[in-house]
Amino acid sequence: MRKRLLLLGIALLSLGYGYYTTAARVSGDVSEAGAVAVAELASAASATFFGWLADKKGMRKASLAAPLAGPLSALGLDPLSVFLTLSFFYSAFVVALLAANEAGPEELGASVGALSLGWGAGVALVPYFRGPQVPAASFFAGSLAVVAAVPDVPGRANFLAAVPKLKRLVPPLAAFMGAEYLSYALTAWRFYELADPTTFVLSYAVGPGVTAFLGGLVAGRALERFGPERVLLGSLLAYPFVVALALLAPPPACFFAWSVPVYPFYEAGLVATVTKFVPEAKGASLGLTYTTMALSSFLMAPLTRFKDVKVIATISITLMLISTIIIKRIICPPSRARRRASPRP
Repeated sequence: MRKRLLLLGIALLSLGYGYYTTAARVSGDVSEAGAVAVAELASAASATFFGWLADKKGMRKASLAAPLAGPLSALGLDPLSVFLTLSFFYSAFVVALLAANEAGPEELGASVGALSLGWGAGVALVPYFRGPQVPAASFFAGSLAVVAAVPDVPGRANFLAAVPKLKRLVPPLAAFMGAEYLSYALTAWRFYELADPTTFVLSYAVGPGVTAFLGGLVAGRALERFGPERVLLGSLLAYPFVVALALLAPPPACFFAWSVPVYPFYEAGLVATVTKFVPEAKGASLGLTYTTMALSSFLMAPLTRFKDVKVIATISITLMLISTIIIKRIICPPSRARRRASPRP
């Protein structure tokens, strides 16, 4: 019962997030768009705080304030409302993924699938339903489901002991996430220019959401069979090919790029690897991952003004490959036996 409730909560939260953030970006005048983007970035800092709180006080206590995201989202799409809404959203979202990871690989994979399906549905609803009802109901109901589903267990944390590991892992992750954001943003622009509205929604939201949902079910089994590090590295290596297909292939081939289910393996592998790599502070480390994602996206945002897809594809693919090499050396270091010279007979 709790597992199904957690999946429902993640799906509803993601639906609200997909709808709310997309609506925030396309609503209002241009002068306010930058302020809304900054508010969205600033709210991601709360992911680290609520992750730390989950480590310190337990997952349920860390998520108790999350239902406030529902009524706050109904206040509007001004910068302050966006900041407060998404801050409380992260208190439930980070805790939900942390609980899914603790439940096991299959649960984590299914949760990533629910996340993807919910996000795709939220983005797809924006052109057809405009108003605060969709995100308000999704955030409120999803948060309540997460609060009821996560275990009420006291937490233990040693964030200071985790800092040295995070200092090594965060920079290459940030570079990869920035390249991922850049490719997603330019894909949205390219698809919008090449396709009619229905094709755009199907290729950018609905198709990727459905295939990622199915891929999430497989990703959980892959985590069990191959381990989180191999799943993460495999998805990191696959991403450049998807980016090349999305940005460089002619239509209609490019429209199928993000329907290649690489994202669920990436997300599940990332969550499992980060929490395994930094066991001293799983919640704070996972929260910091999403804070890093928002920061790197914000830093890459100015590059989205350049509409030369060949240049952007080259930048994104290069950053992804370099980051993958560095991440591999960090999470899969050569064993001492390999580095040590063979003993003489």
